[in-house]
Amino acid sequence: MTLESFTVTKMTRPRILSGIAFLLILSALTPAPALPAASREIYAAGRKCLQEEKWQQGLEILKPLASNYELLADYVLWDIATCYEKTGNPEEALNSLRKIVGQHKKSPLYRRAFLKILEIGKKGDAPDVLADFDLYLKEFPQDGKALWEKAVFLEKSNRKDDASALWKEIFFLGSPFALNAYEALKWSDYPPSPEDIKKAAASLLERGNHLKAISLLEGVNAPDEEGRYLLARAYFRQRLYRNAIKMLTGTASPEGKHLLALSLLRNNDKPSFYKLADELPAGSKDSFSLRFIAAELKRREGNYREATAILQSLLEIYPEKKEEINWSQAWLAIRQRHFPEADNILTELVSQKTRDRDKHLFWLGKVKSYQGQKGDAFFSQMKDRNSYYWFRSVKKSDAGTIAPKDEALLPKTPPQFPQEEIGHHFLRISELSSLRMKAEARTEARTIMGLVKDQHIPALAGLLIAIEDYPTLVKLGVRCNDLSLTYPLAFRETVVKCAQEQKTDPLLIMAIMREESRFQHDAVSVAGALGIMQLMPATARGMGQLKNNTELFDVGKNVGLGTRYLAKLLSQFKLMSHAIAAYNAGEHNVEKWLAAGYLDEEEFTEDIPFSETKNYVFKVTKSYGVMKSLYGKEGRNQ
Repeated sequence: MTLESFTVTKMTRPRILSGIAFLLILSALTPAPALPAASREIYAAGRKCLQEEKWQQGLEILKPLASNYELLADYVLWDIATCYEKTGNPEEALNSLRKIVGQHKKSPLYRRAFLKILEIGKKGDAPDVLADFDLYLKEFPQDGKALWEKAVFLEKSNRKDDASALWKEIFFLGSPFALNAYEALKWSDYPPSPEDIKKAAASLLERGNHLKAISLLEGVNAPDEEGRYLLARAYFRQRLYRNAIKMLTGTASPEGKHLLALSLLRNNDKPSFYKLADELPAGSKDSFSLRFIAAELKRREGNYREATAILQSLLEIYPEKKEEINWSQAWLAIRQRHFPEADNILTELVSQKTRDRDKHLFWLGKVKSYQGQKGDAFFSQMKDRNSYYWFRSVKKSDAGTIAPKDEALLPKTPPQFPQEEIGHHFLRISELSSLRMKAEARTEARTIMGLVKDQHIPALAGLLIAIEDYPTLVKLGVRCNDLSLTYPLAFRETVVKCAQEQKTDPLLIMAIMREESRFQHDAVSVAGALGIMQLMPATARGMGQLKNNTELFDVGKNVGLGTRYLAKLLSQFKLMSHAIAAYNAGEHNVEKWLAAGYLDEEEFTEDIPFSETKNYVFKVTKSYGVMKSLYGKEGRNQ
């Protein structure tokens, strides 16, 4: 399938018109008469001087614009401040920055200007720097870095008591500066107590600063049970399972035993996990979750008898968990090829109108097909027609394709920007785009989402497409329930080119881009995956030349290497679901999972042991299905 000759079905035309068509006519929009082109050209010349580090020349060009380029006055003032700072005139830089803070509170530059005032003020020991800190922190009280910098400034000013009070505040915030505050407080008259340390560690864990929590707690001599549990939680989050086991051995608390059991399991000590799961008192929440996991493990080991016994005992002890347990019983029957038994369980679940009824209907239909019967009657009862299960039950799409230059899509006259305040912001975004300041235009667009009303959505969607801010476009689509905006044809030309080179379905590439990064070109994962298709640097280098990792933030480079990798996986695994799973979890894991033996893609996907990978395949398949229904025909790799 290609996107070269897109046509539009009648069903999708209004939705596409609301967003994508606006891109085609945006170039016809001209700024309002009050925005002379000369100001824009002068500003562009001034910015060019800044890029070439010609600060004095840039200053001479920009200064007159501060009063007559009202639409982007805050950006002009910011650039003027930069020129003054670079030419050694911090006082004038501060004056320009204070104008932004005083006159442009709704500007995306407001906070940056405030922080720059603090930075310059500290360097020159400006007399009003503490007043500036107080004003800033009144609006942004959770800024740990600013709090820390104020505390350091107070210390240098010999106001030790005030500095200590602020360090204590920072210590409990859970920010990355908590350890800095701890080091300062250790030598004060009131060092943190063990209770203080536990409270601060809990805040760090809540904010995801696990390594900081470990550093803090490891410094405590003979921690009590609560301290050991907090440290074990941090170890577990960092996948230091042996450390967590050591910290929790001998614990008496139910939450400690639960975490110990999970740590044992992650450390591949199944016998100890089973033993601990059996020791927990029946009837507790922790006991259910661990024994439920035990049943799953037994099933995967092929110990069907024990798995059946565990599930049956759970059903007797936890009748309120009947739906969840019944589904596991049905899946156990399917994996044993006991289809009549699975049929009976699923039929009962469907009759109860359960929370996951679409899933149960889908698998009842599949079980019928496994028995040589037709399952279409059950598929047709599913309510969510944009779900993974729906798209796996209906493998063909009757939707057409969309042409990027279809004149029939264009409105007779360009849409006008609204007259109210939001219209001013739209003009700013358009002006920034005209100046090729796309990063600034994207930031501007994100700051006004709360102001956007339903009648503004078509104009904003067109602007977002023009500045290639697809992450914000997706959020806008979710908000207004518009599938063509929620699942856009992002970076279309780049994707089409790469798809043609690798003979890969472009809509599948876009579906992976969407679920990997929501089309964010500079996305970085916790694991170190980079860019719009979230490539690990080592994987990217295996697909082609890569001078440095930052190249992966280039959309063209990232999509090119990512598509090459996807094509390799499709060639290796043949089926789309297997290739998608390998893209997320790696080829070795998928090869290992496939060794268990499956009747089809759906059974394989439902049985993926990594919940992250299973959900990923579900999401990519759904995105692919939605995009096919909007834009394309059946993909060649289906």
